[in-house]
Amino acid sequence: MGDVLSRVSLLGVVTLLAVHFELLFVSKFGVAFWSWYFFALVGLSATYHWYTERKQRVVG
Repeated sequence: MGDVLSRVSLLGVVTLLAVHFELLFVSKFGVAFWSWYFFALVGLSATYHWYTERKQRVVG
């Protein structure tokens, strides 16, 4: 259960960051790069999450 909650909260943080970057770029350049940032952040966070899980399994 805690693992599911951590993934949901991680996704929430990534979504907030993506929205923040989108608003930043729209206000500065008038261009929405939100989808690119969203997928890049999701990919990075998923990779980091997988790496830390794997590292904990090896140590534990």
